[in-house]
Amino acid sequence: MRKIEFTIDKICMAIGLLAYAGIIAMSLLNIADIFMTKAFQANIQGAYELTERLMMCTVFASLGYAEMRDAHIHTTLFIARLPRVVKLVIYGLTGALAAAANIFWTNAIYIQIGEVIRKSIVTDVLKIPMAPFYVYAFICMIAFDIALVWHCIKTFAALKNKEFESEITGTWA
Repeated sequence: MRKIEFTIDKICMAIGLLAYAGIIAMSLLNIADIFMTKAFQANIQGAYELTERLMMCTVFASLGYAEMRDAHIHTTLFIARLPRVVKLVIYGLTGALAAAANIFWTNAIYIQIGEVIRKSIVTDVLKIPMAPFYVYAFICMIAFDIALVWHCIKTFAALKNKEFESEITGTWA
């Protein structure tokens, strides 16, 4: 099971690095746009539009990474006080619900890709095709789905494995 977790972690880490690149790109673009506006009274055409797209990519790229690093907020204040088996079952079921909801969201993005391609939707100012952004979001969501399902499996495995239990409950309040 550790090899599976290692592989999922590396995939999410690689995608997560793209989130860092997106933040750097947004920062540089906005600095350049502000400089151009203040120094030459001429802004960078489409800078806001590019910032929006980069933000979308950054958010989606960070989801799987955050899940593998236990960086998402879990409200465990109540269930942490329950008996061991009950708290793990409740946590596992809520994880399964989150994974199922996210898989539906991923499917919605897949459907949106088809619509964007069918209608040839582009950005307003720079006329950049939107399809690649949705494909990127879809790939990131698949990685997030895998991370969510993995944590759900790991939670139920914690019923029999004390090491997994300590990893799962170690960050709870």
